[in-house]
Amino acid sequence: MYRIFDAKLLIRLVIAVYFVFVAIVGAAYFFVTGAPISEIWLRVLGLSTTLSVTALIFFANNVCFFRVVWGLYMKIDKEAYPDISGNWKVELQSNYPVYLAMAEAATDKDTSFDVFSPIDVDKIERKKMSGTAKIKVTFLDVSVKTSFDDGVNPSSESITLVASPIKKVNGTTQHQLTYVYMSKRRDTPSDDDSEHYGAAWIDLTGDANNLVLEGYYWTKRNWRRAGNTAGRITFTRAAD
Repeated sequence: MYRIFDAKLLIRLVIAVYFVFVAIVGAAYFFVTGAPISEIWLRVLGLSTTLSVTALIFFANNVCFFRVVWGLYMKIDKEAYPDISGNWKVELQSNYPVYLAMAEAATDKDTSFDVFSPIDVDKIERKKMSGTAKIKVTFLDVSVKTSFDDGVNPSSESITLVASPIKKVNGTTQHQLTYVYMSKRRDTPSDDDSEHYGAAWIDLTGDANNLVLEGYYWTKRNWRRAGNTAGRITFTRAAD
């Protein structure tokens, strides 16, 4: 999340944390040893640097700490990127049935299907799947882990390889989230991939109390057979 944090504010925060530790460590040295600051200032600065860096690294990777601090930041900046940490329900609408229609038309002379015809494409219902997602956000990282099971095909799970929040700028109307993931299935047919990579580009809509993540995803699954899929993806809040 640091990518969208105001750089000046971030620098001020780091400096403030450092000087807080300097004050605490300096006071502790003075009361314990009784030595004047002029004699122990090098030790104070050294220990303060170590403690402040350790604290910043620890809290920067702590989800609970992030949610508390980011909640306060959102009250100050009304245009701040919302907190998307937590559990989500996920709905997919895949174009896979279009691929099946193309394959059937290619092998059956009695079947016609024109992928360039809106009439032929629009009459095919997209495949729908439901799943769950766990999104974790800290100052240093954003991760999205999803799980799907449509009751017919083997269940699949995906983990984030890289994710990036995008704050609305340059006239865009909403914040966005992009990520690249790797998906795995426990069992797959011989003509399918047990692992594949994909990506998603998602808009954050609604307010902080009624947030919805919706956009598009695409994969490289079976790309040599033109079987790589794409579609719409929607996240809605679930109970944490």
